[in-house]
Amino acid sequence: MFRRAPLLAGLLLTLGVAQAGERVPLGQAHLGQGLVAVFAVGTYVSDPYMPEDTFVQRLAPGMRAYSAASGMEVGAMICSADLLHRYGVVLQTVDSQLFVPFTTDCPPGMVSTGVTLHTHPGVAVISANAVDVAILGPGYAIGQRMATEGASFSPQDFNTPGYLVTPERVLYQDGPDRVRDLTP
Repeated sequence: MFRRAPLLAGLLLTLGVAQAGERVPLGQAHLGQGLVAVFAVGTYVSDPYMPEDTFVQRLAPGMRAYSAASGMEVGAMICSADLLHRYGVVLQTVDSQLFVPFTTDCPPGMVSTGVTLHTHPGVAVISANAVDVAILGPGYAIGQRMATEGASFSPQDFNTPGYLVTPERVLYQDGPDRVRDLTP
């Protein structure tokens, strides 16, 4: 469903879902060992000259709500438009509790900055679903209980700079020794 409607002060919903469970299919992506369906759950653009950290802080409540309701990770690459100094994201999910795709999909007129943004559901243990098992590959089973990183960055998260939205905090990292807490 395509629509333009105000979402939050300083943000504009340009494509996406206002109703829980509505998603826009984007195709498939290779993640780990699997080929999985990718869905857009919303595209958001900041006001001109809004700082990147502020943009992420304003997205955080909606991202938390999505992950809390679905139990799945949601994320994106942060994109920018130099002329207006705006940021944007195409939030995506593959319905995994452990993984999210970081594609270069951006709102129109924007390009990826290479900085990631994603949630962790915030639980210490999950029961693997079919998508988790498809990504993890042989040796894993649906329903298998697995420990997660919970509310902190995973070792893989440190491969690229990025933001993490947890149930309580908003974090940014640019390496294991460079983590900032942006929680207002």
